[in-house]
Amino acid sequence: MSILAQRLLQTLKKHRFQPVTLQGDSYVLEVVPYHGKIEAGFTLWRLEGGELVPVASGHTENGHLLTAEGFALQLPADVERTMLTLLSRKR
Repeated sequence: MSILAQRLLQTLKKHRFQPVTLQGDSYVLEVVPYHGKIEAGFTLWRLEGGELVPVASGHTENGHLLTAEGFALQLPADVERTMLTLLSRKR
């Protein structure tokens, strides 16, 4: 079971399954309900020269991170750390 997947879902539950946007250190993390399920979709963006550039996206399912196509998603360690840092900030 992925700690990141758990934290994404906990964040949505905390906000009553309303979309959440977290920002910091030139990153923007969007967490949204995933297709009416009790799961979370996410997109991590990096702000570069005033433009948002996608870094990673996917969704949770049964405690795992998956791509939009349903394959297992392995994020680079630095991307996972960035997302966990954003999720740990108070909002």
